[in-house]
Amino acid sequence: SGDILRQAQDINYRYLIENEYSIIEADRILQLKDTVKSFYLSHNNVAEYQTLIEHDYFVTDYFERYVDQLEKHPEMDVIEVLRSVNTLRDRSLYSDIQSADLNEPSLILVNKYYQLPKDFVPNLEESYLGFMMEEEAALALIQLCEAMDSLNLNFSISNTYRSYDLQAKIYNRYLETQSQAMVDTYSARPGHSEHQAGLAVDFKTETADITYFETSDAYQWLIENAHSYGFIQRYTLYNSYYTGYQAEAWHFRYIGKELATIVYETKLTLEEVLLLYR
Repeated sequence: SGDILRQAQDINYRYLIENEYSIIEADRILQLKDTVKSFYLSHNNVAEYQTLIEHDYFVTDYFERYVDQLEKHPEMDVIEVLRSVNTLRDRSLYSDIQSADLNEPSLILVNKYYQLPKDFVPNLEESYLGFMMEEEAALALIQLCEAMDSLNLNFSISNTYRSYDLQAKIYNRYLETQSQAMVDTYSARPGHSEHQAGLAVDFKTETADITYFETSDAYQWLIENAHSYGFIQRYTLYNSYYTGYQAEAWHFRYIGKELATIVYETKLTLEEVLLLYR
């Protein structure tokens, strides 16, 4: 088996040299992890994209889209290019809309590119104070809120599950006074809301509406601890471009403890974590 491996290495080495990689580059490439090494070996000389290809955010199937972004937006650095493509922001918002994958109820990705059917209703269970959520999220919300109660934090819940029709009413009401371009920065079109998936909860304090929640002790506690219960702040200022939404301090989304911890540690969006870590 050692001879076979050595022969494979020799063939790969010759291939890289024949494709005008330097001896140093060829030696380095053959030491990379298998997926990256295979990418180099299946393409003509792409040494100019080394920083892109060898980044942790690189997805081989998106290579041509990354290159296209680099050419269209020379002002972007490599990380911005990788993140914009990985979150589909190299496409116009609400374009090429796909059906959301419903196979894992707690991990449904619904955004401005993935849409829920109009008649979709999750398996709902009663959660904290009777609010309805997807069954796994409902139990997690109870645990989260009980922890907050034990600390005497000032919080309440504004809403959780919303139907397609209710989301349509809310969205259309905003359209009565503002342009669609403006409304789209803070309100989901019907079928594109995480609330319809039963996975989102909007918090507020007991004495003020949701827009003041960011100033509360409850919010400060949540951003440091919500991941331990499987929740993330879905729309942050840091990721506003990549999610397509203004920051929402009140909007938390259930994704389970494992992925929520990755979001917490990396500060990446849900879209990126689902793409890179599942």
